[in-house]
Amino acid sequence: MVLYLKYPTIYEKCLNSELVPRVLSQIELDIIRTFPHNKNYRNNSPGLTQLKNVLHAFAVYKPKINYCQSMNFIAAITLIFLKEELAFWSIVQLIDSDYLREKINISDYYNNDMRGLRRDILVIGDLIKKKLPAVHIRLREFDIDLSWICSEWLLCLFCTSFPITTTLRIWDCLFYEGDKIIFRITLALFKMNQEKLIQSNSLESILLLFKETTRNMVECDKLMHTAFNEIGVLKKKKIKKLRVKADNLIKSGAA
Repeated sequence: MVLYLKYPTIYEKCLNSELVPRVLSQIELDIIRTFPHNKNYRNNSPGLTQLKNVLHAFAVYKPKINYCQSMNFIAAITLIFLKEELAFWSIVQLIDSDYLREKINISDYYNNDMRGLRRDILVIGDLIKKKLPAVHIRLREFDIDLSWICSEWLLCLFCTSFPITTTLRIWDCLFYEGDKIIFRITLALFKMNQEKLIQSNSLESILLLFKETTRNMVECDKLMHTAFNEIGVLKKKKIKKLRVKADNLIKSGAA
């Protein structure tokens, strides 16, 4: 709301600015595949036009990010509750904000090589190894790449995996505490499923376990309790240090 009031003409200017045809075509292709069972985004619904507008404006406003698949789902959730312009500012804050009390910047999740996504998945691996060693060992036994489980969670900020009520609870924490919450929620999911994961006897059963867990998590109190009370200390300095380490591994070609 602060940005909406502070910059009252930005949204309209961005919306009326020309967008690279290739980017516009991708947006138009993706919006029809965004929550198609939701009444707001069925064929020819006003919601599809609003979604296109918000993604167009964002791509103009943040040219270093532009548009990437998965942003359509984040924008679609905001539009269910907010008018177009407020939805636009909400995704600005969720993806690349300098204005929040706790900064969120996951813009490099969406660049060409998705370096930020790869980096944070490596960080998650390090955190699992330290905080959930039994989970780490089991994942190693099945040679599981964490990106198979975590990529969609991070790219879509959990909104395509969880019921909407749980997604909104997670986003509330994101707005308040910044992108550190991404790691807390992810670790909580692994901790909550630790016993079942250890008992799983195939790669397929492990992947299905996480799909079913998130899809059915309508009651999110246990998730939040685990994330904030059972994961232990998770300092920003530690995450920053692990991100630097992961970036160096990626640059060197070791990851």
